[in-house]
Amino acid sequence: MDMKRFLITLLLASFLGTQSVPAYAVINPAENLMKLRNERLLSRLLKWQDLCNRRAERREARLFVRGIPSPLSSSDADRACAAIIDRLRTLGITPTPSSSSSSSSSSSSPSPSPSSLLPNQLFKPKYPLPVIEIRSRFLLLGETGQIAGSITLNPQDEPVEVREIEITLDAAVESLSSFEVSDEVGFILGNAVRNLAASPSGNVYVLSLSPANAYFVDENDAVVVAFKARMKDDESGGVSGESLKISAVNVTAIGQWSSRQNLVETTGPDFKAHSVAYTTIEEIKNMGEVKATFATGTNKRIAAFRFTAREVSDNDANPRLTAITFSVSKSSDVSLTNAKLRDPVAGTETSCTVGSATITCSSIPADIGSIKSPRELALSADVSVSGAGADPFLQIEINQAGGPSTAGDITWTDGTTSFTWVPLSQPVATGTSWE
Repeated sequence: MDMKRFLITLLLASFLGTQSVPAYAVINPAENLMKLRNERLLSRLLKWQDLCNRRAERREARLFVRGIPSPLSSSDADRACAAIIDRLRTLGITPTPSSSSSSSSSSSSPSPSPSSLLPNQLFKPKYPLPVIEIRSRFLLLGETGQIAGSITLNPQDEPVEVREIEITLDAAVESLSSFEVSDEVGFILGNAVRNLAASPSGNVYVLSLSPANAYFVDENDAVVVAFKARMKDDESGGVSGESLKISAVNVTAIGQWSSRQNLVETTGPDFKAHSVAYTTIEEIKNMGEVKATFATGTNKRIAAFRFTAREVSDNDANPRLTAITFSVSKSSDVSLTNAKLRDPVAGTETSCTVGSATITCSSIPADIGSIKSPRELALSADVSVSGAGADPFLQIEINQAGGPSTAGDITWTDGTTSFTWVPLSQPVATGTSWE
């Protein structure tokens, strides 16, 4: 029975109070009968008010994720919940508000929940809510948590119970163990595992839900479901350098009123390509001032950046920069020559090539490029100005992040595979503005 019919049935039963009365009630029939009915009515109303609160909390959490204000109540279930609250007030009981602050007090003495409700209908969201942001990422061997894709479920004509979710990849990924399937308020539906019966090539993963553990989606609702990749470690068959992309997601849902199948539409599929690696570059940060005074000279420090890779326990992870292309913004009267990339702590350096709008540092040696721990690297050059040089300007950037199929400005290795992109926004890092 769906939430709407369940609440309406309960409300009618609460008002009618048709249960039998124990024998001792005949001692004072009128008084005892009224007392027993009121006690039963109050118990039912409090129990159902708790369920209404849980329903409201889930809806508010979903709307909060999307940045949408809570709408005015309009469904039959909303009206049934409002009637329950009105009935409690007529009995002199102040209804408990639906909020995260009141949930702690009610949790100390929880009301029993009807067995016909599904697990996600009883779930209370915990803040902060998960962030579902789909972009190309590095999926790290031995870890879970990176979201590989998401869809939105939209019931067509009635409330539905999701019984199966089938995830199809562009190609089989040996490093992928399973997908953790969860919704936008943090409820975990379960794990989608490889199903060789659905595809002998191994590119299909299926989450099957029993009737008791089906996922409920209300009529006229929309729920975002995300897929987190659970990766094998290298000892279990995980391999650096593989690519992963979801190509399709099929959902089997059964209508609660009609028991018909496939009554849910999927919209907004957001599938990005991802790379499998031992580690990833998490941050590239400007280590100089935002603005500084322009000056000419030999071997002038013109930019400095700190590179930070993800710290992992796998000994095979050995992140290292192998090439960087810096973008150069300058006034026409400024000239750069003899560029070098330098480790200011160790004093080691390597020569770079100066172009019209770039400085390219290729074949960076390991003693400079290793970023197993955070490392600052400085770019220096001979700086000169031609003519009067009334208003010289110079700024260095790492501009292009690239992607799994597009080369960016940084080439690096995790110790096994060479990558030409980083999972960062553009521009990747902006150096000091020399004016």
